Amino acid sequence: MRVFIAAILVGVLFLVGQLNGAMSPLIERLLPCVTVSGTAQVEQSGRNKRKSTKKDGGDSLSAKESATLRRRAREAIRAGDLQRATRLQRRAAGVKKRSERLAWLLFEAELEYTKKHCAKAALAAMRLVILHPRSDHVGAALYWAGRSYEGMKRPHMAIELYEECLQATSKGHNGETSGRKAASICKRAKARLAVLRKQVSP
Repeated sequence: MRVFIAAILVGVLFLVGQLNGAMSPLIERLLPCVTVSGTAQVEQSGRNKRKSTKKDGGDSLSAKESATLRRRAREAIRAGDLQRATRLQRRAAGVKKRSERLAWLLFEAELEYTKKHCAKAALAAMRLVILHPRSDHVGAALYWAGRSYEGMKRPHMAIELYEECLQATSKGHNGETSGRKAASICKRAKARLAVLRKQVSP
């Protein structure tokens, strides 16, 4: 049984009405698509992060240090060392600069997807898209949301998310990913679209 996500998405639903059309109908439809178990995992994850903030001193990191930490965490993902990636993520849990917090939220979606926690990955990605619709990270977040919905065996929703990803990138929502990174996001979204369209075609 699908339900609206507790806690954070209650607030999100209110914000949806305040965005004056900034949010696409697709995004509004996605709100009830994550399960209670995914919500419980995210709430526990949030508590763990708050505990680790004091221990790891994330609130004292500069933007440059935070970006370096994130680069190392992505290297850990590529090396298959997900425990190390998680430890590095926790060290940045208290970063205060908004742009860095959003970058880490995007990283959370990528990390959870890599761990095969698709519901948690989708929630992290959609929190970014819904709460920060004008963020530079929207295109990449939509891509990871699409991958997550693929993982949850929802190919039609994933297709729509990849289409939204391409639109967001073409509209210039990805200032921080201009050039090579934006092109990489588009290329990956188009590749997944081609695969899924073949799968769902009659």
